[in-house]
Formats: sequence, C-alpha cells, structure tokens
Amino acid sequence: MAARSALRGRPLLGIGAVYAVGINAGAAATFWYDKECAKRKQWRVSENALCLTAALGGWIGGMWAMQQFRHKTQKKSFQEKYYASVAGNVAALTLGSRTVYGKRLLATLLKR
Repeated sequence: MAARSALRGRPLLGIGAVYAVGINAGAAATFWYDKECAKRKQWRVSENALCLTAALGGWIGGMWAMQQFRHKTQKKSFQEKYYASVAGNVAALTLGSRTVYGKRLLATLLKR
C-alpha cells in the first residue's frame, strides 16, 4: 500500500520502476537460461545478447545472476564486454540526466 500511495500522481515513476524490475529479472533469467543450456550442451544465448541486457539497464540482475549461478565468472573477455555495457548504460543515464530534457524528466519524476 505504501508503494502505491508513493506512486500516486507520478505515473512515469511507476513505469520506470516496473521497467527496472522487469529488465533486471529478465537479465537474471537470461543468464540462468544460458547456464542451463551450457549444462545440457544445447544452443546458447549469445554473449552480445547478454551484454545487451546490461546496456538496457539490467546489469544489476545480470551481475547478481553471474555470481548466483556461477556463470561467465571465469571468462575475462566476456566480463570486459559486459562491464563496458554497464559503463555505457551508466554513462548514458548520467549524461541524459544532465540535458534539459533529462532535468525536466527528473523534476517531473521527483515532484510531490
């Protein structure tokens, strides 16, 4: 109930929260699926697709899944690409929040 009242009148904040939860859960599920395919020697999820989840904002879920499922933790070449995707996402959010439109969006999201 508290979460619902906190979002009342701020639909963009609610949409952002749903997106963040969804993309992180999706990233974790994608890593899990890739790990299961690896165990069964089946067709795998591409590394580019895994990195895309980070670029789209699911890097927290992806990092959690890597540690939780012990997947892709030894492959340094993948980790370098993945962390570059994370950096790209963080940079885009940081730079975007500094634009006129980004500042307006943040003000809209955070106003009471």
